[in-house]
Amino acid sequence: AKTCRSTTTFANNTFYQVGISFDDVTKVGRLFVNGVEECSATFTGATTTSSLPLTLGARPVTGPSFSNYWSGGVGEVKIYSNSNPGISTI
Repeated sequence: AKTCRSTTTFANNTFYQVGISFDDVTKVGRLFVNGVEECSATFTGATTTSSLPLTLGARPVTGPSFSNYWSGGVGEVKIYSNSNPGISTI
């Protein structure tokens, strides 16, 4: 598995804009914090699907169980299936 980790030290009670992009042609995933790219990773192999549900704020494990819960709040989630030219920062 590839890893791309933020270099930001997140402070309590502070808003952060976090974005992730993935280009299925180049297989490059990118992580943005407050509009700034912090890291990228190139993945190999085919993009696959999963029977697990899309989950934000926890890591799904076998069956209906979850682990590694996010201890903060998540708001204004937007998911696009293609590039969105209306977004200028990510």
